[in-house]
Amino acid sequence: MNFLMLLPAVAGATEGLAWQWTAHLPLTWALTAEVRLPQVWSFNAEENKDARISMFRFDSIIRCTTAEPAGKGKYELGCQAVDVRIAAAPLQADVGSLPGILDEYDGLLLTHPIRLLVTDDGKVKTVDIDGISHNDKTVVIEETLRLMLVRQFALIDLQLPKKGDDGGRKWKQSLGLAYQFPDIHGTMGIATTDHVVASTEGSVVEIVSRGRGLVGSGEMIDVGGKEQPQQMYDAVLEGTARFDTARGLMLERKYLVRMDPKSSTAMINEWQAIPYVQAASMVLIDVGQMAAPLPPNIELPVSIGPEDAAN
Repeated sequence: MNFLMLLPAVAGATEGLAWQWTAHLPLTWALTAEVRLPQVWSFNAEENKDARISMFRFDSIIRCTTAEPAGKGKYELGCQAVDVRIAAAPLQADVGSLPGILDEYDGLLLTHPIRLLVTDDGKVKTVDIDGISHNDKTVVIEETLRLMLVRQFALIDLQLPKKGDDGGRKWKQSLGLAYQFPDIHGTMGIATTDHVVASTEGSVVEIVSRGRGLVGSGEMIDVGGKEQPQQMYDAVLEGTARFDTARGLMLERKYLVRMDPKSSTAMINEWQAIPYVQAASMVLIDVGQMAAPLPPNIELPVSIGPEDAAN
C-alpha cells in the first residue's frame, strides 16, 4: 500500500493557513524532544570533562519577544530559554560523569539569546545561539547546544500552503528540520512530507503529516578508494498539529520520526546498526498562562548499546 494513501480525505478548502509571526508577541512554547541517537554523541564541558551519550531528552520553555523583518517573507525571531531540563543516558564507562555537564549546558541555554530565521509560510531556516565566548572547547559546546535546539524547533518548522489556502488538497514540504541529523557534518538526502487538514473546529484545524525519505549525515568515508556516505537511513515521519487560522499560530504539534539504517551501506561498527528515533512535542503557552516548572537535570540509566540496538 502507498504510505501516503493513509492520509485522511480532504473535505474542502481551508483558508487562513498562514503564520502571523508579529501579531501576537511574545510567543511562548513548551518544547520537548527525545532523541535516540544513531551513534555515540559527546557532551563536553569547558573544564576538561566529557561524557558519551546514547540518548537525550530536552525540555524547555522558550519565549520569543521580537520579530524583525529579514528579507522578503522572512523574519528573525529573538528568543530566550526561560526554563530548561536535560536528561541523558551515558555509556556504561561514563556513568556518573553527566550531572555537572548537564547543569553547565542548562546555565548556558538560560543566559544566551536564541535567534530563529523563519519564513511567512512556516519554514525555520536557521537556529542559532549567541554570545558564548569562543575557545576550542566552547565552539564544540555551542554547536552541541545549537543542534539540540534544532531538534526542538523542528516542531515549529511546518510549512503551510501558498497564500494560506490549501485548495482542499494536501500540500508538500521538502526535507525540513525533522529529518536533520544532530551532526556537525550536516544532513544529506531527500525527504518529503505531505500535510493535510483532517478536521476543523471553529478556527482551529487539525493537520496530519506523513512523510518518508532517504537521508543521512553529511559525513563521507572512503570505501575501496571511493567516497560514499558514512550511513544512509530510510526515514518515516508521522505527526499531527493544531493550528489556529484566526490567530495564525500553531497551538500544538507532535511527531515521531524513525530512521532505520540501510543494510546496503558499509557498516563501520555495531553502533551504526542502531535506528535514529525522535519523538517531539510542543504546546503554545498563551499570554497570562504559566508553565509548570521543569524538573532538575538528570543522568538517566544506561539504556542502549550495540548489543540491544534491535530491541
